[in-house]
Amino acid sequence: MNFHAFHPEDDLQDHGTRSCLEPFTVIHPVRNLTPPIRLNGKVIQQWRPARVVEWIDPGTGEIVSDTEYRRRFGKPVYRSERALQRTYVLGKLRPEARAFAQYILKFRNLRRGITPPVSTLVKWYADLTGQRAANVRRMVPTLTAARIIESDTLVGTLWQQSGAQAHASSFLQENARAAVAQAVMWMKRRDQRRCNRGDRARPAWLAQRLPPSIILAKSHAL
Repeated sequence: MNFHAFHPEDDLQDHGTRSCLEPFTVIHPVRNLTPPIRLNGKVIQQWRPARVVEWIDPGTGEIVSDTEYRRRFGKPVYRSERALQRTYVLGKLRPEARAFAQYILKFRNLRRGITPPVSTLVKWYADLTGQRAANVRRMVPTLTAARIIESDTLVGTLWQQSGAQAHASSFLQENARAAVAQAVMWMKRRDQRRCNRGDRARPAWLAQRLPPSIILAKSHAL
C-alpha cells in the first residue's frame, strides 16, 4: 500500500480563497485515492491531505468551524489532488486516445457534460485531423472505460464542471461557443499545415525569387 504525505499549504491554497478566513486547526487524515495519482514516478493510492476543521478571521479573532464554513461558502475543492488524478488517468492512455480526450474536454459545459455531444465531436475531430470518423469513433470505448466520458453528453465525475452562479443565457450560448472553438482550432491547424509545406516543390518563378528557407539558412551561415 502506497502512502504519501503533503505539506498543508499545498492543498489549502484553494480552500481559503473564497473568504478572508484563514486555517486555524488542521488535521491530516488518511485518504484513499480512486483513481490514484503518480508522483516522482510512483503510483500513490493513499495519502494524508491537509483538512481544515477550524477557521479564524484574523481581523476579529472569530473562530469558525469547517461545518459553518461550508454552510457559508460551499464545500472546498482540493484542486491539486484532482489535477494529479486527471494527469494519471490521461497518462495511461495511448497518445492518439489522449489527444482525442484532451480535445473532448475542451468542450465541457457548466452542466457536468459536454456541448456538442460526443457523436458530433467525433466528426469534428475527424475533420480537424484528417482522419476517418470510424477510426476516431473506435477510441470512444477507451475513454468510457477510463471514466473520462460517461455518455454521449456527460463526462466522468473527475472532469465535471458545474456553474451554480451561471445564468440561463450562458447555457443557450454553449453551442455557439463550441462552434467558435472548433473554427479557431481548424484555422490554427490550417495555418500550421501551410507552414509545413516548405519541403514541397515550388513553381520555378517562386524558387528563383525566394529559395527555400533551408537554403537561405545555409547561405547566412556561410
